[in-house]
Amino acid sequence: MPASSFSPRCNSCGQRAPIVFRGIETRCSACDALRLPSAPSVSLAGQPARVGGLFALVAGWATLLIGLSGSGALLLLLQSIWSDGLVGYAFALPLAVASLFFGTLLILGGRSLQKRGTEKQLGVRREAIRALIAHRGGSVTSAEAAAALGIDEAAADGLLTALAREQATNVRLEVDDDGTLRYDFRGDDARFRVLDDQEALAAEDEAAPAGARRSRA
Repeated sequence: MPASSFSPRCNSCGQRAPIVFRGIETRCSACDALRLPSAPSVSLAGQPARVGGLFALVAGWATLLIGLSGSGALLLLLQSIWSDGLVGYAFALPLAVASLFFGTLLILGGRSLQKRGTEKQLGVRREAIRALIAHRGGSVTSAEAAAALGIDEAAADGLLTALAREQATNVRLEVDDDGTLRYDFRGDDARFRVLDDQEALAAEDEAAPAGARRSRA
């Protein structure tokens, strides 16, 4: 299963795998070998955008709340003083419009930032899990993936399930002796190897003398 090319190759396993942090060490997410912090991190990918988006959302809602509340209070105050004129509207309406404009911009920008951050995080995690599957010969459990990537098991299971849906014809779900669900991505390759071995044996039988065929049987 080929991995995407976001990350440089690991010198130990040869996979294009992101890194994970183990304390102060940076390690390959596929083989757990020590690596330089030159590849995307599974833990930190997309985090700056998501945090920035959260701050923008908070600032946007605060701008709307404070601005609109302030404009309403200003309108009531000025109109109570100059009840015969439009002084209150002259000051309150521009403040309300500015609050709506800048608050909406901040909210939309924050949502966009969070979306980009989530997509970046998902892309790096998918790259890491592909590299892990390739390094382990196509077979992995959600617990093994979670431990290798430094994420919770539910997130690892979601990644494996999404990858299995993309390659439905190439994936088998197996249950280990202890009841653990294992994702086997070897699929057609494993089946084709079995068929090739069967064809090779059949060809040997046809080429062998009759006595040898009987003894093999």
